[in-house]
Amino acid sequence: MTEPRSARFRKGFAACAAAGALLFLAAPALAQATFESVFEEGQLALDTGRYTQAADLFERAAAMEPGRLDEIAPDRAWAYVRLANHSLSRRGFKEAERYFTLAAAIYPKFREVFLPEWQYVRLYELNQKLEEGMRYPRATDWRQLEDEARWVVDADPRDVQAHFALGVIYEAERKREKAKTEYLTVLGARAPQGNRSTEVLRQAAQKALPNKEYVFDLKPVYPPWREVDPGPFQTLRRAPFVIYHHNRGLAARVAAVIEYDLGLPVLGGVLPAKGPLPEQVNVYVFANNEEFSKYASQEKWAGAESTFTLLDDKIVAASMRFFQTSTGLTESAVPHELAHVRLVASAHFYEGLPLWVQEGVATSTESSDKKGAARETLARARDNGTLISFTELVAATSYPSGAVSDLYYGESLAAVEMLVSRYGKDKFWDFVSGLKDGDQVETLKRVYRLTPVQVEDLVIEWIAGRQ
Repeated sequence: MTEPRSARFRKGFAACAAAGALLFLAAPALAQATFESVFEEGQLALDTGRYTQAADLFERAAAMEPGRLDEIAPDRAWAYVRLANHSLSRRGFKEAERYFTLAAAIYPKFREVFLPEWQYVRLYELNQKLEEGMRYPRATDWRQLEDEARWVVDADPRDVQAHFALGVIYEAERKREKAKTEYLTVLGARAPQGNRSTEVLRQAAQKALPNKEYVFDLKPVYPPWREVDPGPFQTLRRAPFVIYHHNRGLAARVAAVIEYDLGLPVLGGVLPAKGPLPEQVNVYVFANNEEFSKYASQEKWAGAESTFTLLDDKIVAASMRFFQTSTGLTESAVPHELAHVRLVASAHFYEGLPLWVQEGVATSTESSDKKGAARETLARARDNGTLISFTELVAATSYPSGAVSDLYYGESLAAVEMLVSRYGKDKFWDFVSGLKDGDQVETLKRVYRLTPVQVEDLVIEWIAGRQ
């Protein structure tokens, strides 16, 4: 399933809904915890999408060895970047501002990576304060607002929204010439001739403000994962996995994520923890998407893939392919493809198992953020009447692409999760077994006593249950 690469926020800065408080989870008990063990546990939490837990663990490590802060600074800062982006995706601007500020203080080298998001957050907050200031001018600290506006302008001197806000603040401070300069910056060649009073320029600048879209990644790639060791593939072995890579640090963390995911049951035991695996699984982590695409054997739009060699429905060989700069590599792509391997190695797999079943099981292992994005996609499709019917879903024999792909994966996830949560794993496997020689709709009726329309109702319920 493709990962949304950017978020779009339009001009206007409408009041955001109150963001729920983020719960900082207690770190797991670590026997004879050391700086190294806590730090490694924090890295694993970060790589598996448990950002609040990761931040807490990094703070524990920092308190344990204050003299070793430089060692953990990149990961510690990145945990806050992830928390900030998570908050921003839910329009929790105050939380995002706090996390970005922490990240910049901990590891300033990453500042440029998240500066566009941070600038947007500060501009939004500035406009909120400015609206309040216009209502209660005497109670407003205009000098403080001026400093905040200057920060935003310095972050992106081309952003006319920021220049306009600074002009309004200067005008409130009775710095009319400075206000005019800011309004003229907004207007450029469109500045009116003749009467150039502050009021005329402000009104013209306000009309000239574009309906700008702010576009940026809400899942930026961790900068160290862009680093490529020179030369051919290197090898890291963690039986039965052989990881071919161009970045030693990343390979070790992919291996840790695989071990962690194998210890988790899928869908409450549909696939058990520590279940059967092939004798060897080759894991290729390409340097970039271009290299991955050269060797991808299936859909070129996908960010990862797994392939298998079967003999009499028994797995003989398996490979998983990724690339270093894939969005959500360790928290979504790795568990997804690993779930495919686990499913194929299970006693329940057979060649011809419907794609929606396979993808529903695999997608259930992805991060909560990724599944939240799937819910939002389905909610929009529900509202505009473009959901895929269950009959169309079961009839698909190849993977769709583009926007339909997101619906396909999301609905597969919703249907599988609802069938398992409502009726249990044993009945789910009875259903899967029945599909080997039976029609999908008829088997659905026989095992679950459900019609396709009733499964669609379950999908709608899954969407509503996560709003």
